[in-house]
Parts: sequence; C-alpha cells; structure tokens
Amino acid sequence: MYKCSKIALVRTLAGMQILIVCVSVGMIAFVAANLRHRSLRTDYSMLVTLMIINGIILISLAAVGIVVSIYEWANVARCYAFTVIVTALIQASIAIFAVTQLKEIASTRKDLERVYEDYPLNKKARTAIDGIQKDVECCGVDGPQDWQIREWKVPDSCKDIDGNVFKVGCLVPFHNSIVVATEAGKFR
Repeated sequence: MYKCSKIALVRTLAGMQILIVCVSVGMIAFVAANLRHRSLRTDYSMLVTLMIINGIILISLAAVGIVVSIYEWANVARCYAFTVIVTALIQASIAIFAVTQLKEIASTRKDLERVYEDYPLNKKARTAIDGIQKDVECCGVDGPQDWQIREWKVPDSCKDIDGNVFKVGCLVPFHNSIVVATEAGKFR
C-alpha cells in the first residue's frame, strides 16, 4: 500500500507538471500575441524570457518526475514535490504580472490614442503630444507609422536635431513614466 501511494503521488505530480507546462506554453503564446507592437516586445522581452526559462525548467522537472516514478525514489520524490510547487508558484506570479501589465498598457493606449486623434484640432493636445515626443524622444503611439496611417505630416517633435525621425513609439515610455510618477506619489 505504501509503495502504491508513493507511485501515485509521483505520477500525480508528473501529471501536474505536464498541465503546468501546457499552461506555460499558453501564457507564452498569450503574451506574445498581445505584444504585437515593437515597442512592447522590446520593453517586456524579459517577461517572455522568464516564462520561457520557467517553461523549460518545468519540462525538465516533468522528465525527472517520470524517472522518479519508475525507480520509486522516495527522497527524490519529496524534493521533486517541493520543486514542483515552488516552480508552479513562480509561473503563476509571472502570469499574473503579465496579464496585469497588458491590461494597464491597453488602458494607457486608449487614453493616448484619444489625445493623438485630437492633435490637429486641439492646441492642448498638440502641446501635450509635442512635449512627450520631444522629452522622451519617441514618435506616435507605436512609432512614426501612426502619423503616416492618419495621412498626417510627421511633426518636428518626432525628430532629433538632425531631422531624423524617432523610431520608438511613445506608448511604453509614457506608460512607464505614469507608473514611476504614481509610485512616487505624484498621482494619488
């Protein structure tokens, strides 16, 4: 009976590992699909990298679990169970962080796009956008193509001293500046 429960435990943990690997792959795909904008991919590539590394660790742990179940190593099974739980908690934390960041960025995107739409007609919007683009050295929400899509002339605030257009969009730098200001207590 004791041997049977050890084997059942290890097989259950191996099954959990396979499930966690599937969830990891799903989260990686979800984050990659939502990070379709170049400026987001570069800014949050560390998050995706962490998820991939953790997924590889989970796949390796699943292999260890299978070996442990075949040879019925009790001490290794305990270490395996602990490692599975810790790794699952890390993966869950990364996933929660990713979803939270994507929701916050989506909200910032809507607000920023509304201000960009008012650019040609609203002097306050124009002043705000020009200020952001000059200070942060960015252009458009996702890049200079935002101006071209709207068939508007790329403003001078999107260019450096030599007249070169900034390639980076303003979404992520603008979002990050809001996060920093909020953490510093400026927007409470």
